Amino acid sequence: MSNSVSGTATIVLTAALAATAGAPSSYASPVQPVRNVLLDSDGTHQNSTAPALDHIQYELWPDATKRLRYLGALGEDHDGEGAAAPSRESIAEAVSFVQQLPFYAPDPIVGIDDDGNAVVEFHDGSELGQLIFKGDRAVEAFYSRSHAEPVSFEGSCEDGQFLDAFVQTFGFRFAA
Repeated sequence: MSNSVSGTATIVLTAALAATAGAPSSYASPVQPVRNVLLDSDGTHQNSTAPALDHIQYELWPDATKRLRYLGALGEDHDGEGAAAPSRESIAEAVSFVQQLPFYAPDPIVGIDDDGNAVVEFHDGSELGQLIFKGDRAVEAFYSRSHAEPVSFEGSCEDGQFLDAFVQTFGFRFAA
């Protein structure tokens, strides 16, 4: 993907613009990781954290990514009950996923399980979504809605069937 097109300007959300948009200015910084929040003209999201043309970039959930990084630094038995040390690969994949969530996704709640895998959950009224990042691009997904059968599936972040099932189930694109 090339980010240089003659005659087109790149727009980056700065701290001053973030404050006028109602976001705390501490959330926006030119050196912070950023994620795309608007669709480009062909209706796709970009996967790059570099400034992209026709996009305003802004990290929507810096607290979630900060917490994942904190959890990633914990050691074995961090819970006093024999939990495995967090998987660096799992944490990195979950951070990338959270950074690339579309602006209309529910707020992510993050943690780690006893096996050291990063977990990202979404609670939206009567809906619950959970993703467990197993490392090596493997993900387990669970989705439940009131008065409906729960759905679970697993696969690779790079597998077309997994990605299609994710969009159908969760209502937004998977990117990590």
